[in-house]
Amino acid sequence: MHTLRYEPVDDLPRKGMAYLPFWRMYLFMWVMVHGAVMVNTTLIWTASRAYNQNIFDFWNAWAILFPMTLLGAYFMTRWVRGLVREAEQGR
Repeated sequence: MHTLRYEPVDDLPRKGMAYLPFWRMYLFMWVMVHGAVMVNTTLIWTASRAYNQNIFDFWNAWAILFPMTLLGAYFMTRWVRGLVREAEQGR
């Protein structure tokens, strides 16, 4: 009976999240961070309007939070790349 065995080949180019260019992973992470921030901002804004509490103006909050999403995505990208590279090294 023939059994299939997987033998890793190290001369092939690696394909994975850690080997993406930084800018490409950064754009992917920015979409995730920005989406989460905007969903939460919308929910808080909607809840405040439902209880007649004008906590903040939605567009002013968006203008303040937009630069924070850029910074958050940068740190998230660095963290994820570090985790993936550490996992691939077998630490």
